[in-house]
Amino acid sequence: MLRATSTNEQPKKSSLPGRVGHVRFPGICRHAELLGVHRTHLYQVLSGGRRSVSLLRRYNAIIARERGKR
Repeated sequence: MLRATSTNEQPKKSSLPGRVGHVRFPGICRHAELLGVHRTHLYQVLSGGRRSVSLLRRYNAIIARERGKR
């Protein structure tokens, strides 16, 4: 079915320009690469969707090391 569009329609705004929002796990892409896992797997472990004790232990060690350098 074809529908007539209004000439007053505003184009949808993309969520990418500006990227305003809260970052839950800063540096997650870099950390995932260091740990040898995919970013999505690390995110799931950190947010509680998956359970991986060894990955969480290694992630916490990286975070502690980074905080010590500051």
